[in-house]
Amino acid sequence: MITLPAGDFLMGDITATGAADERPVHRVRVASFELAAVEVTVGEYRRFADATGYRTDAERDANGKQGCAILDVGMAVPAYRPGTSWRDPGFPQTDNHPVVCLSFADVDAYIAWLVRVTGEPWRLPSEAEWEYAARAGATATYPWGESDSDTCRFANGADLTPGADGRRWPMQLDCSDGNAHTAPVGQYAPNAWGFYDMIGNAWEWTADCYRPDFTQAPTDGTAFVAANCPKHTIRGGAWPYPAGFLRVTNRGGSPVNLRANDRGFRLAKSLPE
Repeated sequence: MITLPAGDFLMGDITATGAADERPVHRVRVASFELAAVEVTVGEYRRFADATGYRTDAERDANGKQGCAILDVGMAVPAYRPGTSWRDPGFPQTDNHPVVCLSFADVDAYIAWLVRVTGEPWRLPSEAEWEYAARAGATATYPWGESDSDTCRFANGADLTPGADGRRWPMQLDCSDGNAHTAPVGQYAPNAWGFYDMIGNAWEWTADCYRPDFTQAPTDGTAFVAANCPKHTIRGGAWPYPAGFLRVTNRGGSPVNLRANDRGFRLAKSLPE
């Protein structure tokens, strides 16, 4: 965990290169908090599942869908595949890879267990906290600058690395990092504040209910919450996405019951006031 001091920053599409849901740009004051340097791994989720017997939505074929929503090299849209889950997301992983194929309920169950066994205030980061940490004080399109030419050094996106069948993504980064799918956490260079994989590798669930813009967004760093929230905000892009999706302000709205092999999460922790 990395402790971040309180601070303020401009949140949203500062460079005017993003989408409508990244606006209006607004100033946010964030209280001090802790954020994990890396995404939660397969091994960490396995310890929870082994200790509790928990079965994820993908393992239970919940909501009338079988397995996990699979996206792979050459596929235009994800498709549910029977038998897939965080244990087998459609490509090989080790215990050091980011855990994927989790619905929002699966993430919430893990965090609730962690709170019980440790007595500490674990949670998901708010969207504002996530962007504050991902920017690491920068105001450019990417945490490392304006050019996407350095992406393969800092982030795992859709690059020239072929899949197992030799296919490549039609829209890709002009570099190769050797990872066609997820990469072990911490493999790429960290940002200026020591966080790994904030951009790329796996989309990350946040505590915020997704909204189509930043109108009336909280300015105190807390999450935007709503009763019966149908979608939560995900941030950071992931391994199947080209440069435009890896911008630090890019956001997505993920249905809470969607479990896909391109999204995971990282932990935050509140600090005493």
